[in-house]
Amino acid sequence: MSDMSCLPGLAGLDKKIFEILKEYCRIPSITGTSGETLIPEFFKRCLGQLPYYVENPDHLGTWAIEKDSLNRQVCWAMIRGGSEKTCVLIHHSDVVVTENYGRFQDLALDPDRLEAALKADPRILDQEAKKDLLSGLWLFGRGTADMKGGGAIQLALFDTYGRMSQEERKDLPTLIVLAVPDEENLSSGMRAGVGLLCHLQEQFGLDYRLMINCEPHQRLSPERGLISQGSIGKLNLFVYVRGVMAHAGKVLEGINPTGLMAAIATETDLSEDFVDHFENETSIPPTWIFLRDLKSQYDISFPEASYGMFNVLNFHTGPGEVLAKMMEICERSLIQYIAKVSGKRGEVSRRTGQDWPSPSWQPRVVLFGELRAASPAPPAPMSLEEELGFRTREFFPEDPLIVIGLCPPYYPGVSNSVPEVLREKVCTFAKEKFGQEYDNQAYYTGISDLSYAMSAGETQQLSSAMAHMAAEDYQIPFEQIEQVSMNCINLGPWGKDFHKPSERVLKEDLFHRTPMLVDHIIRTYNS
Repeated sequence: MSDMSCLPGLAGLDKKIFEILKEYCRIPSITGTSGETLIPEFFKRCLGQLPYYVENPDHLGTWAIEKDSLNRQVCWAMIRGGSEKTCVLIHHSDVVVTENYGRFQDLALDPDRLEAALKADPRILDQEAKKDLLSGLWLFGRGTADMKGGGAIQLALFDTYGRMSQEERKDLPTLIVLAVPDEENLSSGMRAGVGLLCHLQEQFGLDYRLMINCEPHQRLSPERGLISQGSIGKLNLFVYVRGVMAHAGKVLEGINPTGLMAAIATETDLSEDFVDHFENETSIPPTWIFLRDLKSQYDISFPEASYGMFNVLNFHTGPGEVLAKMMEICERSLIQYIAKVSGKRGEVSRRTGQDWPSPSWQPRVVLFGELRAASPAPPAPMSLEEELGFRTREFFPEDPLIVIGLCPPYYPGVSNSVPEVLREKVCTFAKEKFGQEYDNQAYYTGISDLSYAMSAGETQQLSSAMAHMAAEDYQIPFEQIEQVSMNCINLGPWGKDFHKPSERVLKEDLFHRTPMLVDHIIRTYNS
């Protein structure tokens, strides 16, 4: 077991982490529920009585998320170190639902009771999870890995630093910790948190150098840990296909949007066109999250339209370029599908000897922002599918039409440009202190709030692409991100089966290795 007693101020940290984590887990902060509003009270209770905050009560607080229907808040705390150089620790305080625990749902937020119940009746677990349970090396429960475990590490370290004397803190950078809600949904907490970081920067003259997230990592080998110096991008594209209405008995007189949508989906699903490569890393191939026609009941005619959501996970390709690629594919698919219908029409005409005039269609592919600017707004709130139907009915209604746009959330892909410094610090320390090898990854592939830690490209280009976002009230503060832009690292404990009833975290990482590594990076980065 890794020994923290020899490190300055870290003796007993493992017990403090466990104490904080058990209380943190018991809070039912399910994403998108009122349970998330219980976090500020816990956060203040956890840190508010420390000597540092008794002396500096204005260095602990909350930051409101504008227009949030649940009135959720970002919790924050600061400790002034020996310089303005600042390290920011972030974690998300929300967790996913617990219904998949079945009869153990009431125990999902209580690791001790859940472990006892699983040992008595482990049928809900697969063989690997049963083995881990019996080993005693893993802590089970919702949020233990994703990611209240990482949050407990950060808060326990702040407990340590908050008890130091002013003289002892001179060797530390200035530190900030953020607990943000809504990461499992739209990351409204982190997007608001960027504004908080700007505010603190201006108020206290801070020089942001590094953001540390403690999301859990997954391993290919149990003997090798993993750090990530960036985070994968995520983009949701929607494609709306309006055909030309026809009776199925006169199929060659119209354009079936279902057939056209199927052609687009076939060409793009898992397509290499949307995959990025960086050194020996490859982004995840894209796929369609759903595809459906918009017919509400059966009749013998074509559906009016078909609609789908396309998920792109990439590294460095921006939203403007992704939209351009999809437009090119849709334009080509539309031309090819019309040619296919025309070819079938000509074939039937030759066989029957009947002249079949070709329609004078003018096919179009437009971006959602262009459609929105050129069409009347709906008279009342509508779903996106309904709004697209409303807007396109008055937009060249006799022609086949494809509309492409974006849906929340958008996570820019980011990565440190000079990864050698952090890689060397982590790998050397881990090998020396507990004989653990660590691999370095340019992009954390689990999607994370680190996407908002640094600038991901030209602010104007990113903002222009957001003009095609379907949700007008969804905003990403690109200019503020550019203002606070800093390097980032994900340095979290080994976890397994996130979001499943077998979610668990390795105790050795949670209580010893990860906090030692985070503390080491805090003390030595930019020293």
